[in-house]
Amino acid sequence: MTLKKPNLIFSAFKSALIQFAIWIALTSVPFAAYSQDLLRVGFLQKDFPASFSIDQKSRQKAASQIILPLVYSSLWVLGPGPEYSALPGLAHKWETEDRKTWQFSLIPGATFSDDSIVDADDVVFSLKFQANLGEAWKERNIEVLSVEKLDQNTVEVVLKEGYSGSYPPFYRIPILPQHVWQNVRGTTRFTNEHAIGSGPYKVESFVKDESIHLIKREPQTGISAKYEQLVFKAFANSNLLHEALKAGEIDIFGHDGILPATLSSFEETEGISAVVTEGIELHWLSFNLAKGNAINDIRIRKAIMTAINRKKIIAAVYRGYAKPIDSIIYSELADYYPSPGKYDFDIEKAKRILDHAGYTDSNFDGTRDDRTSNQDLAFSLMLLNTNKHHVEMGKLIKEQLEAIGIQINLMKVTPFVYFSFLKNPLGGGYDIALNSGSPGPVLVADIWKMMKSDEDLKNEYNSSHYINYAFDQLLRKMRTTADYSRRSKYLQLMQKIMHDDLPYGVLLRPYVINPVRNKDFHGFSKAMGGISSEINVWSYVEQNEVEVEKEGTGLFNFLN
Repeated sequence: MTLKKPNLIFSAFKSALIQFAIWIALTSVPFAAYSQDLLRVGFLQKDFPASFSIDQKSRQKAASQIILPLVYSSLWVLGPGPEYSALPGLAHKWETEDRKTWQFSLIPGATFSDDSIVDADDVVFSLKFQANLGEAWKERNIEVLSVEKLDQNTVEVVLKEGYSGSYPPFYRIPILPQHVWQNVRGTTRFTNEHAIGSGPYKVESFVKDESIHLIKREPQTGISAKYEQLVFKAFANSNLLHEALKAGEIDIFGHDGILPATLSSFEETEGISAVVTEGIELHWLSFNLAKGNAINDIRIRKAIMTAINRKKIIAAVYRGYAKPIDSIIYSELADYYPSPGKYDFDIEKAKRILDHAGYTDSNFDGTRDDRTSNQDLAFSLMLLNTNKHHVEMGKLIKEQLEAIGIQINLMKVTPFVYFSFLKNPLGGGYDIALNSGSPGPVLVADIWKMMKSDEDLKNEYNSSHYINYAFDQLLRKMRTTADYSRRSKYLQLMQKIMHDDLPYGVLLRPYVINPVRNKDFHGFSKAMGGISSEINVWSYVEQNEVEVEKEGTGLFNFLN
């Protein structure tokens, strides 16, 4: 087969046009919210909940992560991007002096959808009840010593250690009506048919595997409904979901966006345009340092990261709809610490690193020699075989690393094998793995578990088997300090260690492309991950007036 030589000038021009279009989309002012009666939202059937149960399996459904916060209020809500501030939910105020003892003051008179009053008893019950519901509801990295009612509208929580950062604890924990849930023993068997909550919407109807119909409630908390009605519809596959939007049966997709390759078919449909946002998902390479082979040589890892042309990967795999990254902290957040130019693509520099480290090609076959084994310098690269982008990225990385004399064997494995190997790097199932995660702005500190020393496999998140006790001390201090400036300093040092030690090599962050029907949906809110996601419900709600008094330094009070 004859391969045509690419037109480099045209390719560069086309890439520049795409990047300019993306810049315009990302920086343009969001549309203003309009009063509308009905919004129709489409989901894949696999992402649709079977019931309103709040067990771990149901909670992890993509539709549940968006719908439940609309029906159930939490103590506080994550505000819209790009600030992502903590805003009033059921609590109009939270106070702490040492970040161990927290007091939450509830909005007086808020009601559940059955008209019963929400009070401190419901909050105490909810926090205790959900502590035992599995990882989906467990608060990250904290141990609660006590939860007590101080009065009808005040709850005090005492933590074992300080809860650091700019957010209070208990993110996205729904407050349940005690009179409904107090006799529930097994959440998987309790279908929660009526779904009584204090959120901005209440359930009008629910048809399993088909639809959920929500209607607006009078404002009870710090957020209020933007629409009179929301209808969430389930579709058996992506083709049916996409055709429903084109045909005008739905107005937006409720979860994720579309692949860049399908964008043109939506743009050709009258009345549809695309909203582009930076994604919540990050991609990186996990280097398995438990193998004891040449991947343990930091010079090898530096050469690998310098040889990877991320811009070429973005152009080929994502058609320009992604950006290179240099940290696992999002660049728009205050704690981001850049490493400009650290591992920019430079194939000649990558070759020099290997030359100076003594990895030569003694028989001139194009593959360098592994000094530790006297064999070819070769590594396996594990990919998730169900992820099309994984496979495409893997092929390009293989091509780019073989250009500097490192042989790459692609391992395309099933999800079961993939995650089993990642959780047990000591098993030696892979040398390098293409990995990803979506921590979001609140739990971004939680992703650092991937760097916590792991000698006994108790930390299933450390897929590199990285061991650094000095880093562990920084991680502990970052998680528990009550001083925000110190926490920021710790995070900067942690990012520097990751840059320097390279147990992981960060790659890129895809954009999210959301097609919307212009005439039906103008009130969207842009945030990382798209206009509708687990961290962004602001396309469905708006901020409600909540009077909050200011009480001095060290207290976390928020005004609308």
